[in-house]
Amino acid sequence: MTDEQMPLSRRERNKYETRKRLLSAARALFAERGVTGTTIDDLAEAADVSRATFFNYFPSKDAVVSALHDGHMQKLGILIDGLLEREMTTHERIRLVFEDITDATHRFREYLRAGELERDPARDQISPERTEQFHDLIRRLLDRGITDGDVRTDYSARFLAQTVAAVYISSVQYSRPQPSPSAGIFDDAMRFIAEALEPRDPIA
Repeated sequence: MTDEQMPLSRRERNKYETRKRLLSAARALFAERGVTGTTIDDLAEAADVSRATFFNYFPSKDAVVSALHDGHMQKLGILIDGLLEREMTTHERIRLVFEDITDATHRFREYLRAGELERDPARDQISPERTEQFHDLIRRLLDRGITDGDVRTDYSARFLAQTVAAVYISSVQYSRPQPSPSAGIFDDAMRFIAEALEPRDPIA
């Protein structure tokens, strides 16, 4: 039996469940009130733990934000794994990724509209790492597209991934003042991406 297959002890299960409750409470409260409108006491109460217990798991509210980011990236990676197993074009895969993220943007719009998701990644030591993580996930789709012949090759996959990510992020930013993300903004973004990734005929 490997370490990964070893059953968790009761203490480990309790720690896992407590951390899970804290993150679940954070998602709900941040979505309703935003990060700045939510206190550590609010999080502890919603998770049914003491304030002291909260600090056993997270040193600050920003650490909760960081943990939520990690969870978002893990889920995005799982989504991309699934899409790469299905027969479809790169444009269709990117659209489904954007639709998934857009749905999350709508469900947590108070959290996102206030710019709270950038609080932790905006720090010098964290932002490059998180940005590269997002770029790497998008690049996996583009690498497959290059292999399949439906993504241009006159620019590097790294540059194209950075461009796709930038289009998405700017779309989210422009949609923030509205009560919910604008379908028109994302439709325009997808059309632009489709045109930007279209393979180019070689110059004779």
